[in-house]
Amino acid sequence: MERLVELAKVAAQGILDELHNEKKGTWKYLSVSGSESSFQGCPKEAKEGLHGRDATNDRSESALGGTTHQLQKYGRIGIANAAAVSDAKTNGYFCRFSVNGNKMKGIFHQFDPKMRECLLTVAIEDAPATISTNRDDLDKQREAKRKKEEMIEK
Repeated sequence: MERLVELAKVAAQGILDELHNEKKGTWKYLSVSGSESSFQGCPKEAKEGLHGRDATNDRSESALGGTTHQLQKYGRIGIANAAAVSDAKTNGYFCRFSVNGNKMKGIFHQFDPKMRECLLTVAIEDAPATISTNRDDLDKQREAKRKKEEMIEK
């Protein structure tokens, strides 16, 4: 046990030495550096502006990140649905208000009425097949989970 404690101390010191190395990229994120990228060095206005924001930019840069966000937030939904919601949010398809609060039409509502009707008709016609595929995918997922749990029990 004593040897494990000594090993932990050596490992922790190694990590601290790496973090505090001024030549490393991590240095500027430590408050001891005084950098604006550190918590203590960051202006109060910037902290307030960032409060409640995502720490990563996955959703804004990647369809996969947005889809993952939808799946994590809403649980067992079809991946096609999660991707569609992500895409609609990213591209503002249904957005009705601009950043400054002025009313504006979202992309979907800017289409010609005949085009909107066509899009909705195709979506309605495709819905049963999509729902069936999603149910099959969820059934396969549940079966794989059940088999995995059985393997763990054995």
